[in-house]
Amino acid sequence: MRIRLDGTRSEISYALYQLRKIFRVTSVSNPHPNRGRRSDFRLYAQINPRDMRTWR
Repeated sequence: MRIRLDGTRSEISYALYQLRKIFRVTSVSNPHPNRGRRSDFRLYAQINPRDMRTWR
């Protein structure tokens, strides 16, 4: 699944950190500035579900 993350660089970093706890992140695009608000960025992350059998 491909998802879009919007926010400041620190918000996006934190969101990716949290996503990696739950999903397997297979690729992340380079951040691009959002139109209108120059302090915000957007990027796309490709994620897959983790194998639930290995979770404990």
